[in-house]
Amino acid sequence: MSEASYKILSGRAEGVYTDRRSRFLSYLQPVCAEQDARVALDAIRAEHHAARHVCYAVVIDDLSLALSNDDGEPSGSAGRPILQALQRVGLEYTLGVVVRYFGGIKLGVPGLIAAYRGAVENALENAKVEERIRESSLSIASPYGAVSVLMGYVKGSGGRIMSERYEAEMCHFAIAWPEERVADVVAWTESYGVEVHIEGSKNGSRVLPKPYEPCT
Repeated sequence: MSEASYKILSGRAEGVYTDRRSRFLSYLQPVCAEQDARVALDAIRAEHHAARHVCYAVVIDDLSLALSNDDGEPSGSAGRPILQALQRVGLEYTLGVVVRYFGGIKLGVPGLIAAYRGAVENALENAKVEERIRESSLSIASPYGAVSVLMGYVKGSGGRIMSERYEAEMCHFAIAWPEERVADVVAWTESYGVEVHIEGSKNGSRVLPKPYEPCT
């Protein structure tokens, strides 16, 4: 089951970690999908084209993507520590990148794990983190005569209107609720009768966190 809340970055954050002349430059970037992470990663690679390693991890949410890449470092010594550092603080919708400039001295796998983790932790110290309620959106149609009842229910149940569209006889709304309330909303619409009804999936669609919505 999903947690009711999650954490996101308010913006980009950076950090630096040094060990035996190797420099590890860390970047934390808010993203909303894997493609956004690829674009941001390519930009960092272009900026640091002379670096030996550009290792990274991506966390989207609790249901989908979590991946990491060692970029030539020993398996499990770079990408995984980055991913674990992000997951340890509960961050989602986040790309973590650590750029290594080799200092001429090998650190060994334990040293690399500590360095990549430490670089991310340094960036986290500079990051602004927000906690958000996990939401799902439902599409609901209502005749004009029932809109006041629907709006009263939305207000009392912690929902918020995302969009609205009015036609000759029906009003159509996209309404976000905390995910833990979706089953109650479905039950309410079913008990109300055919006038107010859900269009499409009764499971709802997960709402991306602003400022990452819409995903581009």
